[in-house]
Order: sequence, then structure tokens, then C-alpha cells
Amino acid sequence: MERYTTRTIDELWRIVLPSDIRKKFELEPGVKLSMTVMETIAILHRGIDTSAPVCAVCEVSDLGTIELPSEMRQRLAWKVKDRIAFYNTDYVIFMKLAENE
Repeated sequence: MERYTTRTIDELWRIVLPSDIRKKFELEPGVKLSMTVMETIAILHRGIDTSAPVCAVCEVSDLGTIELPSEMRQRLAWKVKDRIAFYNTDYVIFMKLAENE
């Protein structure tokens, strides 16, 4: 699993997806991502998987951001200004609270 940088959740509950991840997964504006939560980790994958217990579906904005849905934030207990670390495999993107750096 590869680790990228961390990003901060802004006041509008958006987070910028790192450009390397956007390129690797071809996440152009308008692409829909399924978001699931497993304990303390959010998992993003391209498209909508109706077989998975989807927490939410979001869309990549023109600025490369996604808005974090309220139900996901509540389940993860994430807050505005939290730093989120990104990891990925060949198929999915993982997000979790960044450890103290």
C-alpha cells in the first residue's frame, strides 16, 4: 500500500484529493465515488458498487475536492481542520486520521 500526503478538512467539509491519486484513478470532475466506512477508515472507489454497504456517493469537483457527507463524518468522528492521510492500492483509496507528524 502506498502513502501519499495528508490534507485538511475545510470549513465546508471538503477535502482535496491528492493530484497523484486523481491521475492514477482518472478522477476527472464529475466522476462519482462510492464511500464506505470500516471502523476508523473511509474507503473510496470509483463508480457505484450496489453490492457493498455504501455509506455515501460523492462527486469529484472541478477543484479535485470531494465533500464529506455528514453520515460518514459522524461514523468516523472527523472534524473540520482534522488532517487526513491518504493511502491506496491498485483498486481503492483509503483515508484515515493522520497520526501526529
